[in-house]
Amino acid sequence: MKKIVIIIGTILIVLICGIKIYITKNNSAISSTEAFDIAKNDVSNPSGNYTLSSIEYVKLNDENIYNIVFNDDYNVYTYKVNSKTKEIISGKREIINDNSRFIDKDEMLEIIYKHANLNKYDCNLVVNDIKYEDGNPYYNTIFYSNGIKYQYKSNAYTGAIISVIKIDENNSNES
Repeated sequence: MKKIVIIIGTILIVLICGIKIYITKNNSAISSTEAFDIAKNDVSNPSGNYTLSSIEYVKLNDENIYNIVFNDDYNVYTYKVNSKTKEIISGKREIINDNSRFIDKDEMLEIIYKHANLNKYDCNLVVNDIKYEDGNPYYNTIFYSNGIKYQYKSNAYTGAIISVIKIDENNSNES
């Protein structure tokens, strides 16, 4: 009788451990960093210099997935990665038109300073980089002049001003 109790106890312990492992395995999700790595490894140059634009954890058709958007100098990548199975649900690459079609950084600054009615020598440039939003390139330009912080968003192809934020840091007024 003692042997039967030991056997049944051992079976129950093994069964409980197996169920616990199964539940843990099926409820665990990968991190956003792991999902980004999976997407990067799927592109033709996994060791490339990529900029993460956005990563979002969502539920889609009873699956938890990561929506990932990132880019390199020539492409914008949009991926969906299953957070449990680590499988790529979809992956899309959009070729960014040749960077030589972008307005030159210095030319963009001239356009912006003219728009702000400022002399470039009166401005302290913080950043003037190309970013991507939904695959569209734009210049993100931030500079200071006379205690006012300017943040410009401009079309990288045409130089058209998309938005301007001015913050008077002396009075904390935003316009």
